[in-house]
Amino acid sequence: MKNILTFLSAFFLLTVGYAQTNNQMVSPSDSDPEAKLLLDKMRNKYQNYRSIQANFDLALAFPNQPVENQKIEILQSAEKYRLEMPGRTIISDGVSIWMILHRNKEVQINNAPEPGEDQGIMSPQSLFNIYESNEFVYALSNEMKEGNTFVQQIEFKPIDTFSDYSKLRLTLNKSDASFKRIKTFGKDGSQFTLTLNRISPNIKTAATDFVFNKSDYPDYYIEDLR
Repeated sequence: MKNILTFLSAFFLLTVGYAQTNNQMVSPSDSDPEAKLLLDKMRNKYQNYRSIQANFDLALAFPNQPVENQKIEILQSAEKYRLEMPGRTIISDGVSIWMILHRNKEVQINNAPEPGEDQGIMSPQSLFNIYESNEFVYALSNEMKEGNTFVQQIEFKPIDTFSDYSKLRLTLNKSDASFKRIKTFGKDGSQFTLTLNRISPNIKTAATDFVFNKSDYPDYYIEDLR
């Protein structure tokens, strides 16, 4: 589970290697400018939405184990978000983050990241901006056809040699730069794939969507780590 949370907080989205290893690519400034143009197009596509509701499939593959599939739902409005996944709910009002662990009947409360700090893939906008974190070097790799759609893959290599991941592969719709999926390759042989099924922009949200209500969890132990 720790690996899953690392994946979700550093993501889908998350740590990739250049397809043909290029030893000269050692800093973000070495990244492929054509890849950056496509990533900028993706970011611009999503960043102006007032709100986003998104549904993802998460496939977790560990060596010598059957693949585990999970559904993830994310609701986001500005800096606020709510993430639902099996066994846990994560809520942020932009100031605090509540991680609700249903199996353990426990709630952990932390401060939300300061502006400019890494929020990982908890927030959809952070997922779409992952390439701006200065933690990766990236380049265009494979272009292919999936069904009736041409897709472009971009591979990322983490700058930190101690990263848990060897590489990350982002797949976009080539024509409009819309996000399709992101896949991480762990140094332990694990592979996590986050696939976007549906995204609904500019939907109406309520303030209560992003507020933790203690009365909804009367038997839960609450640990405030702020």
